[in-house]
Amino acid sequence: MKKQLLIAGLSSLFVIAGCGQSEGTADKNKENENQTQEEATNGDKKEENNKQLQSTLLDTQLELSKQLRPHNVVVKDIQAQIENLSTIEDEQELATAKAEVTTKAVDVQKEVEKAIEKLNSFSIKGELSDENTEKLNAAIGDLEAYFNVVKSALDKPVEADFTKANEKFSSFEEKLGNLYEKAGLLAPNMKKELS
Repeated sequence: MKKQLLIAGLSSLFVIAGCGQSEGTADKNKENENQTQEEATNGDKKEENNKQLQSTLLDTQLELSKQLRPHNVVVKDIQAQIENLSTIEDEQELATAKAEVTTKAVDVQKEVEKAIEKLNSFSIKGELSDENTEKLNAAIGDLEAYFNVVKSALDKPVEADFTKANEKFSSFEEKLGNLYEKAGLLAPNMKKELS
């Protein structure tokens, strides 16, 4: 009888211990399931934010290109004319070319002023995080600085040096490219987009 009682007691103990482990495992499974759902929700939010970033960047690129291309094309044209001055050997031809550049520079400065006005009133369409908005605005600020430096350089068009302007444009492209890469996109060639 003692053996039977001992066996019954041990059996009860094993059953209770086994059920307790099942509950512990069930609790752990529930915690893991909740964590997995939370991670999936966070992943969905990140993907949604990334798609929003991509959409906003592409819309911004399209809008900048559309608004600024006509103004930047004339800048590129006069830059080429100024560079060409150093290849002209005939003095009379050089004097004529310099006069043309000087006259054209006034019109180009007006186009540059229009580009600056458009950048001053440019607003980003779409929702971005504060950090990404700040980065995109910094890139656009460098583009505006590019146009300001071009305008100043054209005060003396025959002697114009666009090195600083090109540095500002490169900085704009780099900052914009970093945002594109963060969004999983290829960085655009804005020099080509605006030409």
